[in-house]
Amino acid sequence: MNIKEAENLSGISGQNIRYYEKQGLISPKRNRINSYREYGEEDIRILKTIRMLRMLDMPIDQIRLILKGDLSMGDALDMQKVRLEVQAKKLQSAISFCEQMGKEKATLEGLDIDRCLKKMEKDTARDGYFTRWVEDYKKIAREEAQRVFTFIPDDAVTNPREFTNALLAYAKEKDLNLVITKEGMYPEFEIDGVEYRAERNYGRAYRVPVAVIHCEMIHPELYETEMEPKRRRWVKILYHSLPALGFIFLIFLMMGGTGGLSLSEFFTTKEGMILLILIVILGISEFVHFYLLYRNMDGPR
Repeated sequence: MNIKEAENLSGISGQNIRYYEKQGLISPKRNRINSYREYGEEDIRILKTIRMLRMLDMPIDQIRLILKGDLSMGDALDMQKVRLEVQAKKLQSAISFCEQMGKEKATLEGLDIDRCLKKMEKDTARDGYFTRWVEDYKKIAREEAQRVFTFIPDDAVTNPREFTNALLAYAKEKDLNLVITKEGMYPEFEIDGVEYRAERNYGRAYRVPVAVIHCEMIHPELYETEMEPKRRRWVKILYHSLPALGFIFLIFLMMGGTGGLSLSEFFTTKEGMILLILIVILGISEFVHFYLLYRNMDGPR
């Protein structure tokens, strides 16, 4: 079908269809004779999907990630919900500000512009600060889920053939488009065009050695979302440290807490300092071992 028919079926104007094509959201086939665009049923479905998501005010960049399979619909909707909630707060703040100024019967001549701007900027900074950190944390979490993952194979994986079979079996189980590009004990493979390298490690389950396959993206920098480098470092530190801190706190609670003392009082005692050192050493060592071997067991998303 031509662009006019695609326009009628999708409910999107021809101008916007061409814009979405330029943005890489849709790639209709070309007629070999006259090079005219020819839209199929799948193109119409994609256009309707774009229309639906745009009606939710979802950004083009985020829609592109969904269509490429780099972002799940659930995660995208959660992110958009947060974004809309922030917008709703801003609108409510603007409404409240208008109501307040109306009650004060402000006039242009008597309006304290500096006071108004200061209050509005303060409200904006307060409402947006936490949300930006949450969204950036989700971006890093999504990148890490793509960058590295692990799984436990059915066999011990003692030779390249068993390694290849383990990767193919995992791909079949997870319904992944996985292609082996290099066999060996450090094989390389692609998932939807993204290159990975794998290695076999050993963990323990009930004191029994268990093979663990560790897979890591070869060029993760190509798939990073835009973020200021310094901010990216801090968000990554937050992402990697939160589970360890939670693990340490759990050990602390299991060991009896502070015995009725406040934390500041307890850790000034000799027993408290010794316990703190032991908790930190035990917690970090166990967490690093567990985290490096078993992180992201669900696989790439």
